[in-house]
Amino acid sequence: MMLSEIPQTTLEHLSDNVTIEWLDDHHIAVLTVRSNARSDVQIWADKNEELIRTWREDSPYAVLHDVQYVFLSPYARERAHHITQVSKEKGAKGRYAVVVASNVFGQTISMFVNLKLRNKSGDGITGQCFTSREAALAWLREQF
Repeated sequence: MMLSEIPQTTLEHLSDNVTIEWLDDHHIAVLTVRSNARSDVQIWADKNEELIRTWREDSPYAVLHDVQYVFLSPYARERAHHITQVSKEKGAKGRYAVVVASNVFGQTISMFVNLKLRNKSGDGITGQCFTSREAALAWLREQF
């Protein structure tokens, strides 16, 4: 395979445990969090708010949150609720996918997203949980 045939992605390390990767010509952002440290959750949440506020008007919002390696802390819940408010204020339209672990921690995050967040983002953004990154990306890509 020639270099020009390799799909181009952009990966940026926001901290040792938080990354953002851009896929599909900057149409999909993938935020990966590998730590429950408050500082890493803050970096994730701040970046997510920035994405919502600055998302391109000509493209549906499409963000994958890969949280397979973390559990749901009180601080993460608080920041996630705030992010839904930012989304409502912005009037964002599109989808977010959350990739969770196939264990009790993942089930807890799924319950939180399904019961507390999905209907709080307003009508513009739909969220769904997955246990596979591939399935999450396929679902995000359906809107393009």
